Amino acid sequence: MLPLLQISELKLQSLKEGDSKVFNEIFDTYWQKLYAAAYSRIKDEQQAQDIVQDVFIHIWDRREHLSLKSETLEFYLLRSVKNRVINFYYKEKVRKHALSETLAFAGELESIAGFEERYPEMEIFVNSRIKELPTSMKRIYLMKENNYSIKEIAKHFNLAEQTIKNNITEASHRLRTALKKKFNAEYVLLVLSCYFY
Repeated sequence: MLPLLQISELKLQSLKEGDSKVFNEIFDTYWQKLYAAAYSRIKDEQQAQDIVQDVFIHIWDRREHLSLKSETLEFYLLRSVKNRVINFYYKEKVRKHALSETLAFAGELESIAGFEERYPEMEIFVNSRIKELPTSMKRIYLMKENNYSIKEIAKHFNLAEQTIKNNITEASHRLRTALKKKFNAEYVLLVLSCYFY
């Protein structure tokens, strides 16, 4: 495989100033390699694509604050993918633990028969409702899901920390309300409430 061409320092400076053509060039240059790195660890096409997309969204959103260097850009991108893979597995572990704890608290498995069959549908539903949140609220909520601290999010948006907390609380409330209305089952709320902040 031929080595990837380096993006010049001048182009990286243009990126910081909002040059979308440079962003697209970086995307086209590194997308395939980053996807291969993510897929080799997760073995899931959609999750690998989501991880790589998240890396590029992060770069564009924080382009003014990132100290990107031509000679270390590829390393930075691959490290970002690796970190998100780690976060993915950590979240899966936490969710499985939370589910286990909630089921134990709720009682015997028979009392929530049908949950396993409906869980994928609920996941799709939640993701669709996240996309429908107001733009700023959605971005704040997704940053929190990606393990940014309240302080980091507040600094990124130049907002008060309490404003960030309010947005996260409101987003969580909207998602829980939508779930309850859609599925109308108390066990759904009980199980999935542990996924919201």
